[in-house]
Amino acid sequence: MLGAVSKAEGTDMATVVPEYTAKEMPLHQIFKGFPTGPTGGRQLEFFEKVYADIPAFPAELEKNDIVQLFFGTGYPVAFFSTEPMAGLDGLEGGKWRSASFWHLDFLRNSGATPVRMHWGPEIYEALKARTLDGLMVNVDSGYMLNVHDAAPHVLVSKDLWLGHVYILAMNRRVWDGLAEEDRQAIRRAGQASYAALGKVMDESFNRQVEDLRKAGATVRVLDVEEAKRWEAAIRYRDIQSNWAKEQTGQGVANAEATLAAVTSIMDDMAG
Repeated sequence: MLGAVSKAEGTDMATVVPEYTAKEMPLHQIFKGFPTGPTGGRQLEFFEKVYADIPAFPAELEKNDIVQLFFGTGYPVAFFSTEPMAGLDGLEGGKWRSASFWHLDFLRNSGATPVRMHWGPEIYEALKARTLDGLMVNVDSGYMLNVHDAAPHVLVSKDLWLGHVYILAMNRRVWDGLAEEDRQAIRRAGQASYAALGKVMDESFNRQVEDLRKAGATVRVLDVEEAKRWEAAIRYRDIQSNWAKEQTGQGVANAEATLAAVTSIMDDMAG
């Protein structure tokens, strides 16, 4: 059982963040290994199809005693830079911080020096001292944490997806103890929320971009072709393949087959 969904009284429902539970949920790490992907409501379609068509993901939840009630998804990735940057080729030669092991490899293949730092005041200090050139982070985190105060030059695109899934979950033992009518009510509430979520995320993204500009940041929204050129340049499929082989070597069953299945769905949605 994951600590994020505790058996303690009063904490039978919680949000599971797979990125923080890589040991228990290794296959769920695959999603962030894609630099571009569907946006808004299409993200929800993607995750629903993945969980419906690829048994390895529901099995990983089952193994951890988790019943998935609702999927939340992340806002796109943004690049917050201390200096003006015309495009993503400007990453080359700089020192860039990210928390994701995938993104560190993306930065490395962009010609940047990837930096792993604890999230705290030291990041602002490094940005202001120019010992750190920028952050690769989801736009909402950068916006809410005022990263633009120290790194006011922002590149962002809806197509630069975060690949983050937040699973609102319940303990299996609690779910099994619910009356069937209560289970159905929870499922209906989730479906009703999904119907509105895509539009809400699109509108919120636009507001965040506008608010960053009002705060004095220089924000450029990349077009899809720019995002795709960067995707090709970082050789992300090689990074994915190496990850899958490492997971197989560590005893994770079906890592390569699961990656291939997710890739097929992603390619279908992109087409």
